[in-house]
Amino acid sequence: MAEKSKDSKKILQFKGDYLQKNEKQGSKGKKTGNISIEEFEELENDGRSYYVFDVSAEPEYIEEKKSLIIKDGLQKVIGEKDGMKCQERGDEEYEIFVNEKKIGKILIEKIKDKCKVRFIASNEEKKERIKQILEAIKNGLYAQSSTEANTIVPLFLIAGFVKIPSPVFHPYLEIDCLDAKAYKVIGVNDALKNGWILDKVFIKDTQKLQVPNKDKLENVIFDWEEFINKI
Repeated sequence: MAEKSKDSKKILQFKGDYLQKNEKQGSKGKKTGNISIEEFEELENDGRSYYVFDVSAEPEYIEEKKSLIIKDGLQKVIGEKDGMKCQERGDEEYEIFVNEKKIGKILIEKIKDKCKVRFIASNEEKKERIKQILEAIKNGLYAQSSTEANTIVPLFLIAGFVKIPSPVFHPYLEIDCLDAKAYKVIGVNDALKNGWILDKVFIKDTQKLQVPNKDKLENVIFDWEEFINKI
């Protein structure tokens, strides 16, 4: 082993000469990735140095290959950031708060010699994330191609509550030329009659892509905030 300095912080690494080559790549294979340990304890006994550090599984020695397998890849540390705190609720459950607002919990389940860790967002956090996704779709996405910055903004948008996760509107809709500078969306009336639809449907159109006679459509919402609040 050798100690190295990284930004004035000591790290512990195995010398490359002691690492076994990757067998899957044959004799010309590269050496396996080094194990870098940032948290360790150095002890001395009889004038010799010893290093103590945590690993993700009990080290395994293979007599035939004279190799020692040390696994540290599963070690992950979840640290608290500004406004964030972790509150323990027993050995297997932790609640996560950000600025005093509960955003979810972490559940740890022991499975034989391994652990299963689940990160579960709270219902309020799920709603907020869904809202953010819908807002991004409505207001536009950023796309870059050939060094040009472009936006993908929907000129027409239809969204609603449905009984099944299926794009029920698409088969009915078509774009027709209204005049030389504008187009219209046809088939909206037929789309609104689909039996999978629940409650009202949100529709957004623009001057370039219009919905004819939209004031005569039934069970339609044109206000985005009203639609979001229903979700």
